[in-house]
Amino acid sequence: MSKRLSMNFVFNFITQLLTVLTPLIISPYISRIFDVTLIGDYNYCYAIASVFGLFANMGISVYGIPIIAKCKESKEKRSKAFFELFIIKIIFALIATFLYLVLIFTIFEAKYTIYFLLLTFYILSVLLDITWFFQALEDFKIICIRTVIIKLISLIFIFIFVNDKSDINIYILINMLSLILPNFLLFYSLRKQIVYKKYNLNIKAHLKPIIELFIPGIAYTVYAMVDKMMIKLITGGTSELGYYEQAYKLAFVGVTIMSVFGTVLSTRISALKNDDEIRELHKYSYSIILIVAIPLLIGLFVLSDYFIPFYYGDGYEGSISILKVFSFLPLVMGISNFVSYQYFIPKIITKPTMIIVPSAILINILLNIIFIRYYGGFGAALATIISESFISILYLIFYFRFQNISIVLKSIYKYFISGLLTFCLIYIANLLYPCISFFTFLLYGVSIFVLFFSIVLILKDEIVLTLINKIIIKLRRKKSV
Repeated sequence: MSKRLSMNFVFNFITQLLTVLTPLIISPYISRIFDVTLIGDYNYCYAIASVFGLFANMGISVYGIPIIAKCKESKEKRSKAFFELFIIKIIFALIATFLYLVLIFTIFEAKYTIYFLLLTFYILSVLLDITWFFQALEDFKIICIRTVIIKLISLIFIFIFVNDKSDINIYILINMLSLILPNFLLFYSLRKQIVYKKYNLNIKAHLKPIIELFIPGIAYTVYAMVDKMMIKLITGGTSELGYYEQAYKLAFVGVTIMSVFGTVLSTRISALKNDDEIRELHKYSYSIILIVAIPLLIGLFVLSDYFIPFYYGDGYEGSISILKVFSFLPLVMGISNFVSYQYFIPKIITKPTMIIVPSAILINILLNIIFIRYYGGFGAALATIISESFISILYLIFYFRFQNISIVLKSIYKYFISGLLTFCLIYIANLLYPCISFFTFLLYGVSIFVLFFSIVLILKDEIVLTLINKIIIKLRRKKSV
């Protein structure tokens, strides 16, 4: 792995992790100020705003990376491509904002109006988001620095200005500004990367592939947000939604860690023309995903009984069973994101996703109608995992046309054996010596990763041994210098 690619992993990891960790750091504080119903109200409104935000984006954050990556060596070509894509984005953002404002004043309950108005800034942040351009140039450092600064400032502001239930509007505004400002600041750096002059823009050439990516893209958002809207619709309240959101937030940290590898490698793979090089890079990629996702699954499942009350405080016990279900989310979404970001998107293959994801949405909605009625937020989480598993399985079927299935199975079966043995040992240990303090929680957390990696090493996994040998060689070279 080149030094630049390694550094991009680091910068993107910090950016993505901080994006998720910021609400996680603040959640114990917020959950003790706002009750579960108020948290549910906010997330219900945010789910609806997200649908319009995706329409404003129109799939350009995904489509733009391979387009700019293919012409990044020519400043004029990448400038022309950027202006074409950004004009498309402006048009759809204006349409999305207009429809959003009309709907919030005509359809939704009046008590949510102020929340929806504040969330208009979310759609504006989508319009200003040009991180895809810098990702295509493999300049993750600039994205990282701006995100870190703004996120840290937003944390400080929340602790200072949010002290009571009545401060919910201030809390939403701070969150929205933390999304807008990093994107706005990127425009200052953009002036050095593009040439401003009159171009013969061909916007029409991008519309068909953008729409093809937009359909599964909006499907993903509807799929991710439909649970939240249906919980409110079926249960008639937002308490179950509050439990659901708090559990989902914890599980999604693992998903974010998985997406770091996909985002960075998608840019590199888009520039590669040799399929053998791509397949070799994939071997390391899906191995790393499983090495991270499986221990996370075990930890979230086994330790949720202690962690939820400790982390969120009293009144959130309903999130425990939901988190146990969501413990599978990093694994199943890690697999689907791998195929999507490292195979479909770099090669601009859209047809499988256009069939699979809408089918998964339909399955998700049908399961939600059945499960939420009887099991509330737990039922919605179960529907999500089943639907995500459906996507992952079908994605892999398409992927195995590119990568030989026997090569994949040869690389990964040891991880699942290691995971099963680790789960059994930790589960039995937790029954005999329950996790009842923060010290035992940390002890079990460390034990899960140590056990898992120990078993992987005993089984002599080729990828892990190769990575360890590379690290040892680099350390020896540094010492010799």
